[in-house]
Formats: sequence, structure tokens, C-alpha cells
Amino acid sequence: MIAGPGTMSIGEAATKFDASSLAIADTFVDAIIKLELDHSRDIVARHGRTRYFVYPDGRADSTLAHDFFPYDVPADDAIQLAHSPHLVSPMGEGICSEAGIYEATG
Repeated sequence: MIAGPGTMSIGEAATKFDASSLAIADTFVDAIIKLELDHSRDIVARHGRTRYFVYPDGRADSTLAHDFFPYDVPADDAIQLAHSPHLVSPMGEGICSEAGIYEATG
């Protein structure tokens, strides 16, 4: 298909939507970083499409050691990446269809 000025193919549109959706998810995680993390000790990292926080001394008032924010990552992959104890907050298109996988894992 030849795309004229100002038009894009279906594949290009999907890629641009995907990139902008990921940017929105990143902005959400950035807000949490800015407002909630202790920058003197908490660690922020990324593994592919998953942003996560490491709490070396545990999260305040909790036993959690990690928070994971996978964006359109298959549930099995996100769960495998997560360490215990952890909180996984999936984002993206596939979360509704994979909710049962998260629930079954705990």
C-alpha cells in the first residue's frame, strides 16, 4: 500500500497507538515515582515493557519488596519476573482477558 501525505498504514497506526499508550502508562508510573517513593533508598528499574520499584528495606507499612507495572506483557511473563512478596499492577489491552491468571497465582 502506498500511503499519501498525512496517512499511515494499519501497521503504522498500531505502532503509533502502542507507543503513545506506553508513554501514557510511563507517565502514570512517573507520577508514582515522584509522589510516593523515597528517593534516598527505593530503586526504579525497567525490564522491557515492565517498570518496577525495589524497596530494599520493604515498602512502608507493608511486607512488599517490589511493585511491578507491566504494560501489555503476558500475565505468565509478568508473574515470572515478579519477586515475592510483590504487587503486580498490569496495564494495557490484555489485562481483562488475563485477570484469571493473576487471580489464580495470588
